[in-house]
Amino acid sequence: MRFVFRMLFWGLGATLLLSGCSPSRFVANRLVKAPNSYPTWFAPEPRVYLGYQPRITDQIQLEAMLTTWNRYFTNGRVLPGGQFPFETNSTLTPAMVERYGHDPARIVYRVVPPAAYNLKVAATNWLENGQEKAEFSFERSIPAPPLPGMTQPVGTVFLLHGYGLDHESLLPWAFWFGQRGWQAVLVDLRGHGRSTGNSISFGPVEVAELRGLLTHLERKGRTTSPVIALGVSYGATVALRWTASDPRIASAIAIAPYARLGDAIENIRKDFASWVPASWIGAGIRRIPDVVGVEPGELDTLQAISGHSVRALLMAGGADVIAPVAAVEALQQVCAPGSNLWVLDGSNHEALPFRFNDLAPAVDRWLDSQRGR
Repeated sequence: MRFVFRMLFWGLGATLLLSGCSPSRFVANRLVKAPNSYPTWFAPEPRVYLGYQPRITDQIQLEAMLTTWNRYFTNGRVLPGGQFPFETNSTLTPAMVERYGHDPARIVYRVVPPAAYNLKVAATNWLENGQEKAEFSFERSIPAPPLPGMTQPVGTVFLLHGYGLDHESLLPWAFWFGQRGWQAVLVDLRGHGRSTGNSISFGPVEVAELRGLLTHLERKGRTTSPVIALGVSYGATVALRWTASDPRIASAIAIAPYARLGDAIENIRKDFASWVPASWIGAGIRRIPDVVGVEPGELDTLQAISGHSVRALLMAGGADVIAPVAAVEALQQVCAPGSNLWVLDGSNHEALPFRFNDLAPAVDRWLDSQRGR
């Protein structure tokens, strides 16, 4: 959600003065507006740089033109004569949440099968004007040989990005899972990346569309159980909601999820745009449920998963001021027995999802616990 406040408040004061309207509806409408509809220059100066974006897609497509695989995972089995295992697809979903109105979206996704990708992730950290910053880059082997002795994926993992990002930001995670035998499905959530949709809903519509996408892939024979959902920040809350509402999802891995939407937005305001009046933000937050068409509190992750048997690995950064440890602890308290909370001391919100060397052992243990479910 790091892009939201530059997008939201650039020219806000001038707009309100000219229109004479209350800021609450304006703020709420801006918060649910599709992030990919804003020009990139609206985004604030990033604190975390992804060294593999945005040209990695072009690079992969070029490599795909130059090579083919002799094996390809389909329907959980290795078939001869398949094509290069990167495919970007889209499926048209109707307005699955009726009260949200008529805003169908074409959801773009990419399937990455298991292989020996030999992933290597590098991180660089520095201070700039007193602000901690980091850059993450990676190397991988393409084409990559099949994993020795593997005849089918051990499971399927859906990867859900953060607010304002897209599926390419989680490509390293796809390779990481792939070299452990899991088939990864990278998704551009509605209003992000190459997916369409005029607005986002902070959960209800996104979950309905993911349920439809899973059904779509099942009909194509492109999933293997168990199915889990991994999400980052905004995507982490969607992953938890999806797990709560769809028995086909065995568990969630939620990296830096927020418990209450209003708290997360206010924390972003304080961290990125403290000059924006808190009263404006508070008024806008209270209008979001009305704009989306849900009951107050229904957009809070805590309420959405309470009373459901959600098995989850929750991951928090000790220095995260957007989704602080206390908020993630609150989510753990309403998750099913066997759920775990893992905290990385010193990590902030933006960097946590890419600290592979630190996160990998905990995620590996969680994956081992999911096999056979």
